[in-house]
Amino acid sequence: MDINRERQVFCENVRRLRLERGYTVEQMAHVMRVSAEWVRRLERDDLPDEMDVSVAFYLAAEFGISEADLFRPPHE
Repeated sequence: MDINRERQVFCENVRRLRLERGYTVEQMAHVMRVSAEWVRRLERDDLPDEMDVSVAFYLAAEFGISEADLFRPPHE
């Protein structure tokens, strides 16, 4: 999988996890330690060129998954 596809999958997974668990954008922003606007942009696949790796660690810990799972399509 190329880097652009991994970015897209990450963005899709963040949205999917948020909706599946019933989190608001604001709650997800709190988990990720970013702004709600940042989450909204991410869910539109408008991810900044650089992202602090800690975001993946916060998400993985919150949802009980591995960091790598955030970059994999849900069916894998």
